[in-house]
Amino acid sequence: MDKYRICIFLKIKNFFNRFNLAPLFFICLVIKFFLSGLFGNVISSLFPNQLEHSISKLPTYEAFAAAFFFAPLFETFIFQFLFFYVGGKLRLNNFQIVIISSILFAISHHTSLAYVVLTLLSGLFYNIVYLNIKEKYEVAVAFFFIVGIHAIYNFVVWWNIFFIK
Repeated sequence: MDKYRICIFLKIKNFFNRFNLAPLFFICLVIKFFLSGLFGNVISSLFPNQLEHSISKLPTYEAFAAAFFFAPLFETFIFQFLFFYVGGKLRLNNFQIVIISSILFAISHHTSLAYVVLTLLSGLFYNIVYLNIKEKYEVAVAFFFIVGIHAIYNFVVWWNIFFIK
């Protein structure tokens, strides 16, 4: 099992080493939207009408501030920066940090079971990308890389909730 895990992480690391930061950002953004759309459709078919987002109950401007500014900054600080920092101090390996952080990220989005499952997958994505950017560049670059992807994704979700549906 450990060899399989190492092999997967090495393949992901090789992917990140192939690209510079700007193209990598857009590639990760496209992957995030693709995976969220794919898994969102699968989860929606398994759990009909269960993916309602909690921001849909807020006024438009509050939802925008929460989704586009506060959530990406706060969640990246907690679930990537702090978890990798504290996990490193506790001598947890990266796999353990990614799994624990992703599970807690998902639980923090406890609107419904379907939404927890979808955010678990998002948490895994954010953590794997954060880890690889942090190792290739530095912590600050990884932090703002994830904040950017998360903010753009949340903006599209916010736009969809308030102006398209």
